[in-house]
Amino acid sequence: MVLIFKKKSFSFKLIQPIQTSKGLIKSKEGWLICLQSSSGRHGWGEVSPINTKEISKCEQIFKEIGEKTSCEELEEKI
Repeated sequence: MVLIFKKKSFSFKLIQPIQTSKGLIKSKEGWLICLQSSSGRHGWGEVSPINTKEISKCEQIFKEIGEKTSCEELEEKI
């Protein structure tokens, strides 16, 4: 089954920082993603790594996936 893959980036500062075991989070960035099947069914999700060093890794995976993909390819890449 062919899936249409769309993404939209987001970035914002938090009103109040959040303390985690990995450190203080003052802002958030990532992507809203949408997958749509050839039958018109669709679903939404979010990719927003806590570790900002993983942002570039996510961008690379998105480039590899492209605009059309399959369930199998998504499972393999992610």
